[in-house]
Amino acid sequence: QQEKLTDSLARLERGESFPYILGHWEFYGLNYDITPDVLIPRPETELLVERAINWLSENPNRRSIVDVGTGSGIIATSIAVNVPDAVILATDISPKALEIAKRNVEKYNVNSRVVLTECDLLPAHSSIIGRQNKIDLL
Repeated sequence: QQEKLTDSLARLERGESFPYILGHWEFYGLNYDITPDVLIPRPETELLVERAINWLSENPNRRSIVDVGTGSGIIATSIAVNVPDAVILATDISPKALEIAKRNVEKYNVNSRVVLTECDLLPAHSSIIGRQNKIDLL
Protein backbone atom coordinates (compact mmCIF):
# COMPACT_ATOMS: atom_id res chain seq x y z
CA GLN A 1 0.00 0.00 0.00
CA GLN A 2 2.76 2.42 1.01
CA GLU A 3 4.66 1.74 -2.22
CA LYS A 4 1.55 2.36 -4.33
CA LEU A 5 0.85 5.61 -2.49
CA THR A 6 4.45 6.78 -2.93
CA ASP A 7 4.30 5.94 -6.66
CA SER A 8 0.97 7.76 -7.06
CA LEU A 9 2.29 10.87 -5.31
CA ALA A 10 5.41 10.86 -7.50
CA ARG A 11 3.25 10.64 -10.63
CA LEU A 12 1.09 13.51 -9.37
CA GLU A 13 4.20 15.62 -8.68
CA ARG A 14 5.37 14.96 -12.26
CA GLY A 15 2.12 16.49 -13.47
CA GLU A 16 0.25 13.33 -14.44
CA SER A 17 -3.51 13.79 -14.31
CA PHE A 18 -5.32 12.38 -11.29
CA PRO A 19 -7.76 10.20 -13.31
CA TYR A 20 -4.84 8.48 -15.05
CA ILE A 21 -3.23 7.77 -11.69
CA LEU A 22 -6.50 6.35 -10.34
CA GLY A 23 -7.17 4.38 -13.52
CA HIS A 24 -10.86 5.27 -13.46
CA TRP A 25 -13.15 8.30 -13.38
CA GLU A 26 -16.84 8.95 -12.76
CA PHE A 27 -18.89 10.20 -15.67
CA TYR A 28 -22.67 10.63 -15.82
CA GLY A 29 -23.05 8.63 -12.62
CA LEU A 30 -21.01 5.67 -13.87
CA ASN A 31 -17.42 4.67 -13.11
CA TYR A 32 -15.26 4.26 -16.23
CA ASP A 33 -11.80 2.80 -16.76
CA ILE A 34 -9.37 5.48 -17.95
CA THR A 35 -5.77 5.21 -19.18
CA PRO A 36 -3.43 7.65 -20.92
CA ASP A 37 -4.59 6.02 -24.18
CA VAL A 38 -7.90 7.92 -23.92
CA LEU A 39 -8.99 11.44 -23.06
CA ILE A 40 -10.21 12.21 -19.55
CA PRO A 41 -13.99 12.76 -19.50
CA ARG A 42 -14.90 16.43 -19.10
CA PRO A 43 -17.96 18.07 -17.54
CA GLU A 44 -19.06 19.55 -20.88
CA THR A 45 -19.12 16.05 -22.34
CA GLU A 46 -21.70 15.15 -19.68
CA LEU A 47 -23.81 18.01 -21.03
CA LEU A 48 -23.49 16.54 -24.53
CA VAL A 49 -24.63 13.12 -23.25
CA GLU A 50 -27.53 14.68 -21.35
CA ARG A 51 -28.68 16.56 -24.43
CA ALA A 52 -28.37 13.44 -26.58
CA ILE A 53 -30.44 11.42 -24.11
CA ASN A 54 -33.06 14.18 -23.97
CA TRP A 55 -33.20 14.37 -27.77
CA LEU A 56 -33.59 10.60 -28.00
CA SER A 57 -36.41 10.64 -25.43
CA GLU A 58 -38.21 13.29 -27.52
CA ASN A 59 -37.64 11.29 -30.72
CA PRO A 60 -38.56 7.69 -29.86
CA ASN A 61 -38.25 6.50 -33.47
CA ARG A 62 -34.63 7.65 -33.67
CA ARG A 63 -32.26 5.09 -32.19
CA SER A 64 -29.32 4.73 -34.63
CA ILE A 65 -26.32 6.53 -33.18
CA VAL A 66 -22.71 6.91 -34.29
CA ASP A 67 -19.95 7.92 -31.87
CA VAL A 68 -16.88 8.85 -33.94
CA GLY A 69 -13.66 8.96 -31.94
CA THR A 70 -15.18 7.03 -29.05
CA GLY A 71 -12.00 6.84 -26.98
CA SER A 72 -12.96 5.26 -23.65
CA GLY A 73 -16.51 4.69 -24.90
CA ILE A 74 -18.05 6.90 -22.24
CA ILE A 75 -20.49 8.65 -24.57
CA ALA A 76 -21.70 5.45 -26.25
CA THR A 77 -21.91 3.52 -22.98
CA SER A 78 -23.67 6.30 -21.06
CA ILE A 79 -26.27 6.68 -23.80
CA ALA A 80 -26.76 2.91 -24.09
CA VAL A 81 -27.25 2.55 -20.33
CA ASN A 82 -29.82 5.35 -20.28
CA VAL A 83 -31.59 4.59 -23.58
CA PRO A 84 -32.20 0.82 -23.51
CA ASP A 85 -33.26 0.53 -27.17
CA ALA A 86 -30.43 2.63 -28.64
CA VAL A 87 -28.03 0.94 -31.07
CA ILE A 88 -24.64 2.61 -31.28
CA LEU A 89 -21.73 2.28 -33.68
CA ALA A 90 -18.65 3.54 -31.80
CA THR A 91 -15.50 4.02 -33.86
CA ASP A 92 -11.94 4.96 -33.09
CA ILE A 93 -8.68 4.85 -34.98
CA SER A 94 -6.77 3.71 -31.87
CA PRO A 95 -6.75 -0.01 -30.99
CA LYS A 96 -5.62 0.87 -27.45
CA ALA A 97 -8.56 3.24 -26.99
CA LEU A 98 -10.92 0.55 -28.27
CA GLU A 99 -9.56 -1.88 -25.66
CA ILE A 100 -10.56 0.58 -22.93
CA ALA A 101 -13.93 1.19 -24.60
CA LYS A 102 -14.53 -2.57 -24.73
CA ARG A 103 -13.86 -2.89 -20.99
CA ASN A 104 -16.30 -0.06 -20.26
CA VAL A 105 -19.00 -1.36 -22.60
CA GLU A 106 -18.75 -4.84 -21.10
CA LYS A 107 -18.70 -3.48 -17.53
CA TYR A 108 -22.20 -2.07 -18.07
CA ASN A 109 -23.41 -5.01 -20.18
CA VAL A 110 -24.33 -2.97 -23.25
CA ASN A 111 -22.00 -4.80 -25.64
CA SER A 112 -24.98 -6.25 -27.54
CA ARG A 113 -26.03 -2.70 -28.54
CA VAL A 114 -22.70 -0.90 -28.78
CA VAL A 115 -20.62 -2.06 -31.74
CA LEU A 116 -16.97 -1.06 -31.41
CA THR A 117 -14.95 -0.85 -34.59
CA GLU A 118 -11.53 0.43 -35.55
CA CYS A 119 -11.65 2.83 -38.45
CA ASP A 120 -10.54 6.29 -39.40
CA LEU A 121 -13.39 7.16 -41.75
CA LEU A 122 -17.09 6.91 -40.99
CA PRO A 123 -18.26 5.96 -44.53
CA ALA A 124 -16.27 2.73 -44.41
CA HIS A 125 -18.69 1.26 -41.85
CA SER A 126 -21.89 3.26 -42.15
CA SER A 127 -23.87 0.20 -43.29
CA ILE A 128 -23.50 -1.34 -39.82
CA ILE A 129 -26.14 0.98 -38.40
CA GLY A 130 -28.87 -0.14 -40.81
CA ARG A 131 -32.09 1.75 -41.62
CA GLN A 132 -30.99 2.64 -45.13
CA ASN A 133 -27.67 3.92 -43.76
CA LYS A 134 -29.54 6.77 -42.10
CA ILE A 135 -27.86 8.23 -39.02
CA ASP A 136 -30.12 9.79 -36.40
CA LEU A 137 -27.45 11.20 -34.11
CA LEU A 138 -23.74 11.78 -34.63
